[in-house]
Amino acid sequence: MLGAVSKLAPLTCSLLLVVACGPAEPNPAGKAPATAAAKAADVDVDAASDDPAQKTPLADTGETPPGPERPWIHDDWPAAKAKALAEGKPVLIDMWAPWCHTCLSMQQTVLRAPSLAAADGDFVWLAADTDRPVNAELSAALPMSMWPTFFVVDPADLAVQARFAGAASLEQFTGFMTSGRESFKRRAEDAATADDPPSLLRRALAEEAAGRLDEADALLARALETADPLWSRRPDTWVGRLRLLRKAERWDECVDLARSGLPEVERARSASVTDFSFYGRTCSVKVVSAKGKAKGVTLRAELDAALARLDADAEAQMTIDDRSDMLANWRELALASDDPERAKGLAIRQRDLLNTSWEAASKPEEALTYMWPRAEVHVFLGEGEKLVADYEHMVRDLPKSYEPPYRLAWLLLQLERYDEARPHARAAVDRLYGPRKARALTLLAEAEAGAGDPSAAREARAQLVALWESLPEGQRDEAALAKAKADLAKLDAADKAAVKMRP
Repeated sequence: MLGAVSKLAPLTCSLLLVVACGPAEPNPAGKAPATAAAKAADVDVDAASDDPAQKTPLADTGETPPGPERPWIHDDWPAAKAKALAEGKPVLIDMWAPWCHTCLSMQQTVLRAPSLAAADGDFVWLAADTDRPVNAELSAALPMSMWPTFFVVDPADLAVQARFAGAASLEQFTGFMTSGRESFKRRAEDAATADDPPSLLRRALAEEAAGRLDEADALLARALETADPLWSRRPDTWVGRLRLLRKAERWDECVDLARSGLPEVERARSASVTDFSFYGRTCSVKVVSAKGKAKGVTLRAELDAALARLDADAEAQMTIDDRSDMLANWRELALASDDPERAKGLAIRQRDLLNTSWEAASKPEEALTYMWPRAEVHVFLGEGEKLVADYEHMVRDLPKSYEPPYRLAWLLLQLERYDEARPHARAAVDRLYGPRKARALTLLAEAEAGAGDPSAAREARAQLVALWESLPEGQRDEAALAKAKADLAKLDAADKAAVKMRP
């Protein structure tokens, strides 16, 4: 009950705004597209961070109440590796980040399910904050398209035995663990040619890492052909195939596969439907041929019906965060289908769901899960002003966290309250580390420019360049560095032009 707690101590959280923590946010209702900085602030990944989805309270999974946390080793790959080698176990890695609402939801729900305790001794458990420099080498070795991404790896060489991207139901996460454990055991036998489904998934990951997307897709297709119809990894394997086709920009094939795989993915009754919908929708709007466009329209109608059935399914294994992501992606689908009124209705439902969950949160840390999606949907509806006081409370209640000032700065920037956004953006910059700090510096530059201080805006841009140059391999983004340099050069050129024009 965040509202009740606030009276005692002021208080104020996917594939893609889509699924996990990641795609681009829609434009606020009645406003022009968000500024470049505002977009950069929250396009957390390519599809859920690629981007894909999220869950309802753990009670919906049959695991009430949540149990204790897993025996995590935090941000120490060498220690996890040494322990795993000594015990002959694989390492289960949660690649997460504090800004990722789906990451927080998974940690508070599925990852604390009492039934997982039986597997505590099967793995060495490592939680790696991907923005921390200490995890840069690990991030380079385990590239991600979405936050969170879970890996089971061989500690000897970091070879990936299983991967799950985005939000998982308890059943799906259990299947992921089983797949990783079995693949690790079989690897010593005949890793190159093993044809059981877990080994096929493992080999597909290796092919994808090598850039051989067609080969990776063929292995995933083979896994679906040979696996038991009730295999728990069928839904996320379908999502993986669709993601590969999207990555390869094979739009028409992506649309065809989405239509053929949707009925089976639906049977998962989980966030996988949202992830699948995200990839299918994005492919449907990319097709260029007349035949492809017609199929795209049909696919969007089929995805809409599938999300409606998921929405009505009281037994679906979804957390509140998953349902919020579902509504956000459904909204994007409505916009892609040129139905803004429907999109607005879905946004209102998401807003109300998040507001209720916010008020029910027992502590500020729990409310962080809803902070970003709540801000995004309120801004979309043109109601951002209603959240300012709540977020100011969160800033006071969590004085060491970068997330409240970061989200408040973003919110104020959307409201064009630049002077008020500046101190919160600066606070976020001071507390942040790693690649995420770049987003706060971009926010700060926009706020400084909006407030009429070009000198301060230029300094923020210069800090952004310096940050990207200083990050270790695995965290450095050369494209982002090039853009930061280009933006700084534009400011310098504008300054020189202004000097020449002076009398």
